[in-house]
Amino acid sequence: MKKFIFSLLAMLFVFGCSKPEPNPELRDPIYQDFLAQKAATEKELTDTMAKMTEYSTAAKQAPPQTGQFKQNQRKLDEMDRRATKLEQQLQFWEIRIEERVVASRLSYNHAYAQKTPWPNQTEVDSYKAEKKLRLARTQWDQKERIRTLKLSSSLKNKASENIKGEE
Repeated sequence: MKKFIFSLLAMLFVFGCSKPEPNPELRDPIYQDFLAQKAATEKELTDTMAKMTEYSTAAKQAPPQTGQFKQNQRKLDEMDRRATKLEQQLQFWEIRIEERVVASRLSYNHAYAQKTPWPNQTEVDSYKAEKKLRLARTQWDQKERIRTLKLSSSLKNKASENIKGEE
């Protein structure tokens, strides 16, 4: 009898408990990607700050009228602009993470109520596609394209000679 009651309680405990997760964002791949990008930005910011101190000390120690002071000052200004941009990017990731926590909790609760799988794979796929497009190179370099296609100037010359010979 004790075994029966114990097995009944064990089954109720295992199969009867079904409540939503308190922190579903921890399973969200988009949230995890935001955290990774924030960590990368923080690392880049610390590296930039270290370079700024390096250039600052180099500018202070540079002998006068050698051009090293101006060179180090330009690098210091460039690093300062980069640090400002990275600080703004860090604030952006913090805001995006907060937004994603709220969005993932809402979508998880909705999916839990509907008994549908979560996270939504179409949302994750569309995020990955958007990220791939956002990170894609946006500048066009014709010379690089020629190199990637392995077209040399000698092949171009031969082709133009063939065209002239056919005329």
